[in-house]
Amino acid sequence: MKKKVVVISDKVAFYMRFSTEEKADAFKDKYLILHESEAKDLFKQLQSILFKNEKIPKLLKEGVDNNGIF
Repeated sequence: MKKKVVVISDKVAFYMRFSTEEKADAFKDKYLILHESEAKDLFKQLQSILFKNEKIPKLLKEGVDNNGIF
């Protein structure tokens, strides 16, 4: 199940109209449309699930290495 993710601004309203239910289902199977705040929440959930058992180095988490900020 591969979907293209489309992120739109929170200030934008999204509306689409389809002539048949089959076309609407085909669109829903192909795209995942999220507002920016929804995408951020989903990212936080995925990050906590996927990287729960991995230890992230403190410097990497802070965005700093021996040569400066990256």
